[in-house]
Amino acid sequence: RQVRGFVGAMVAVATGRWPMEEFTTCCADGRRAAKVGNVAPPDGLCLEQVRYDPEPDWTVAAS
Repeated sequence: RQVRGFVGAMVAVATGRWPMEEFTTCCADGRRAAKVGNVAPPDGLCLEQVRYDPEPDWTVAAS
């Protein structure tokens, strides 16, 4: 469901149905896209590959 919400939100922004500023605010506030009604249908979504850095940099960036 998390992926469907994120994909649906990106499609809504790309097609002009949802303002980019509102998407950014939603992400910054920790709100889920599903709660604002932008969820992609489950048909056609398929995880094809996951890649991990063999030597990840686990340092925390300064804020």
